[in-house]
Amino acid sequence: MNRVGAVPVPEDQLPVLLPDDVTFEGTGSPLSRCPSYYETTCPQCGNPAKRDTDTMDTFVDSSWYFIRYTDPKCETPFVKETVNRMLPVDVYIGGVEHATLHLMYSRFFVKVLRDLGLLDFNEPFQRLYNHGMVNDSEGRKQSKSLGNVVEPFDVIDVYGADALRVYLMFATAYNVAINWDDTGPKDARAYLNRVWRLCSRLEDALKAHPESVMDKDLCQSGPERELRRITHETIQKVTEDTEGFQFNTAIAALMALTNAHYQYPETAAAQPAAASYRILIRMLGIFAPHICEEIWESIGGGTLLVEQPWPVLERDALEALTQKIAIQVNGKFAVAVEVDRDADEEQILEAALQEKKVQNRLREKSIHKKIYVPNRLLNILVS
Repeated sequence: MNRVGAVPVPEDQLPVLLPDDVTFEGTGSPLSRCPSYYETTCPQCGNPAKRDTDTMDTFVDSSWYFIRYTDPKCETPFVKETVNRMLPVDVYIGGVEHATLHLMYSRFFVKVLRDLGLLDFNEPFQRLYNHGMVNDSEGRKQSKSLGNVVEPFDVIDVYGADALRVYLMFATAYNVAINWDDTGPKDARAYLNRVWRLCSRLEDALKAHPESVMDKDLCQSGPERELRRITHETIQKVTEDTEGFQFNTAIAALMALTNAHYQYPETAAAQPAAASYRILIRMLGIFAPHICEEIWESIGGGTLLVEQPWPVLERDALEALTQKIAIQVNGKFAVAVEVDRDADEEQILEAALQEKKVQNRLREKSIHKKIYVPNRLLNILVS
């Protein structure tokens, strides 16, 4: 028999379809037990041949799938114009062990496709971001051989997927390893329950005020103004931290906003509370999508929460309600007083005179002049 060795399948005979009569029992490749697949004819010499049963590994697919995603319905592998417009990928996220090899394979594929003139860029991803590992409670890498693997579905069955997600993202920075803590998902679930209970607490307000923008006219002073400030501080914090993969601090800001709602007086205006709660749910939804979608539907959201626009930051809301003014007596610092942001000179002086350190320096003396530097200091000249 004339032996020509390993030869590629001619292009006009591609693709080679996998068989339907495969036995998935035993060890090794199921294709090695399927004669209808491996018995074939050599395309060069015409003699009987055996098709290789070790087909392409899954890494081949994962090395170019992101290119296919740009147009999954096209009849060719991909459309060059579409790929050049949408790629390279902005950020590639993965565990350090898996991502290292996958990145190497992907770079190889992209560079080959570039050299063939099938796309016009050099690298598949513009940025690599490795997420941290989840070790066991003693800091060891989880391994089946050690019997220390935490099964996610067991946790989800008890606390829910959202609680698990929030715990993992809140426990530490996203690219830092953590040691598993059984109380973590429980604590995250407790927080989500607090958010859920707020929905009942604000039921009447949410029905009366369906908008997601806080009314500035109702937030000029008092608790309404403070809630508006905290809400927009949270918008700024969550937006910036999420874009920077600092999910733990973003979630901490959402927790602080939740606390602010529980401190918001029931006698205060209802509209700001309702709007702020909707903003809270929209932002929390990227971390706990299931419960937030349920809440959004229950308060008459209409479309899916994920389809709602991201909250708009109103920078004027970031101004604090109060300010600290340094009080000097004859040019020497005495104390700092906290006053309303719009307090005038006389109101600041009145606040200063309530301080014991100022009173001691004024004892048996009279004020003959005041020097006020707006928003900074008040110098009391005495003799």
